[in-house]
Amino acid sequence: MKSRTNSSEEKVDVNGGEIKDGGDVKVKVGNLEAIDKLQSIINSTFGENTFYMPKKVNPVFDLDRISTGNLFLDMDLGGGFAIGRVHLVTGPFSSGKTYLALKVAAEFTKRKKMVCIIDAEATFDPKWAEACGVDMDYLFIVKKQIQEEIIDLVELIIASGEFQLIILDSMAALIPKKLKDEQADKAEMGKSAYLNNRMFRKMLAQQTEVALEGKEPTTVIVINQWRKKVNAIGNPNILPGGEGQYYYCSTWVDFWAEETILDSKDSVVGMKFGYHVRKNKTAPPRRQGQVAMFLQDYMGMQKGDWDVFGAIIDLAKLSGVFKVSGSWYNSPVLDKSYQFTNLWKLLYSNEEVEKKVLQAIFERFPDIKFNYMPYKRKLKLLDKVDNDEIAEVG
Repeated sequence: MKSRTNSSEEKVDVNGGEIKDGGDVKVKVGNLEAIDKLQSIINSTFGENTFYMPKKVNPVFDLDRISTGNLFLDMDLGGGFAIGRVHLVTGPFSSGKTYLALKVAAEFTKRKKMVCIIDAEATFDPKWAEACGVDMDYLFIVKKQIQEEIIDLVELIIASGEFQLIILDSMAALIPKKLKDEQADKAEMGKSAYLNNRMFRKMLAQQTEVALEGKEPTTVIVINQWRKKVNAIGNPNILPGGEGQYYYCSTWVDFWAEETILDSKDSVVGMKFGYHVRKNKTAPPRRQGQVAMFLQDYMGMQKGDWDVFGAIIDLAKLSGVFKVSGSWYNSPVLDKSYQFTNLWKLLYSNEEVEKKVLQAIFERFPDIKFNYMPYKRKLKLLDKVDNDEIAEVG
């Protein structure tokens, strides 16, 4: 029986709940014995950990992250991509989408985790994947384009609990079976969007089931490509596959190419990409930045590498670890002031200095759980490097 009064001083007792005095505010604590009984009934009926308190959360629900291999991008994502979630990576052609996915795959395989790439575009290049750091001993490829088959395949792979990463490259290349079998001039409006929404719902449901069973969760990266609307008013860009993709993903990162990196002979050795974290349910969204990568062995870096040292310098500058005066960088972790070129060379050639800088950066972001692994150097740093060349990368 509920008792209620208009007086702000009088406490309200609801079904025997305990009432504690929190100073000026009266705090009511529910009947914990009844709640525990309800929790037991729900979990025994619907599965363990269906109904739980985040404060007493089971370790399988802890939010872990996987690095992208680029510290600056990791920071803007909140420490990297959240493990066990669905992530959307979009952009125009040749904008670094597949490259980003392969770098995340490389981080998983470094940790001896299984990866599956659904190569719907039929463009997978094993040599390029290896150059990006993917260990081929932990990689499986699916060669399918039929949308209904992909939905069933993804569900089976997640349910197995044996794969920790699935990359769908790309959603724009999927085709409904009916559309494939019919003549080219017959239109089927909305079929692909309907199936994509179905895929996301089944995918998320299966991820939850796997987590409840205590298995290692599967992270999913879905790649999609911008298209142009016909006779558009306003923004002409659109992503094929329906609007459900925006709602089901935990993170949405948009990539675009900004410029090429040239050496002293005007040969293309790398690219710079801009990005915008349009959505992030695991960290603050709407962050933007720029990253660089190498298409050739260059300055001691290997083909397929991020410019990891340029990213460290940028993040150290942003976090205040490095103070900049004109073109000079100085910091308590450095023995003296350096210009960008020599600072880049110092980080490459001296791993102890790199570790000190990384530690100082991590201390500036205590709320971010970084899972970054320092770069393993395999090539010798060039003794003579043109200042302008390295400056172009940073």
